[in-house]
Amino acid sequence: MRSGQEAERFDDYDRAVVEYTKAVREKPDDRNARLALDRAKLKASTAHYERGRRMAANRRFEEALLEYQLAAELNPTNADVDRELTATRNALRAKVAVAAEGQTALEALIQRTRDMAPAGQDLPQDVKLADTLVFGDASARAVYTTIARFADLNLVFDPAFRDSNISIDLRNVTLGDALTSVSSATRNFYRVTAPRTITIIPDTPAKRREYEEEIVRTFYLSNADLKETIDLLRIVIDARKIAPITGTNS
Repeated sequence: MRSGQEAERFDDYDRAVVEYTKAVREKPDDRNARLALDRAKLKASTAHYERGRRMAANRRFEEALLEYQLAAELNPTNADVDRELTATRNALRAKVAVAAEGQTALEALIQRTRDMAPAGQDLPQDVKLADTLVFGDASARAVYTTIARFADLNLVFDPAFRDSNISIDLRNVTLGDALTSVSSATRNFYRVTAPRTITIIPDTPAKRREYEEEIVRTFYLSNADLKETIDLLRIVIDARKIAPITGTNS
């Protein structure tokens, strides 16, 4: 608590957040520690928001975006931060060359790759659905199950999947087009999670992050304390994605 209070006196609100977080972790029932942490988060969010505005005014949009993202992490309820985040992302898109169909080059790349299966786990390419496959007010679960049976696929539903009714015509379409159409209509997406196995998942940012492929990288620290570095990173990165290796200070 003393370290957090000292950081606040020097307007180092990010450091205050880290110190108060330690205090709350050690004493979860300490009301004063929780109030101090909430106060520090609000002050830190405001500081990042103001820095973001200054950088955006100078057209330093990449840096402004980072500041706004930090502000949003620290205070998710601030509508002003959300508005500036959207405006800054739009400004960044405007700097990228426009590709076909009105998309930026980056957006087009994401659109092409976001539903690609992991290497070696592609959908069967020789499957074409029957010419009688028409659904009227049928449950999405039943539609997915029927498609999987035609294609001889194993089907898994994410625990957060919620069924809904759909009317759709899938006569003579390919397997990939059928899955894409049903997923788009029901606000889901699918992933090939094992050979001849697909998983149906609600299309939310959290689920996209959960199912996306990731690269693991190790950073070796030569002039920094491992625990202190991780504590600092926790205010900007999902802590579940950081793992210390004490033997090599990395």
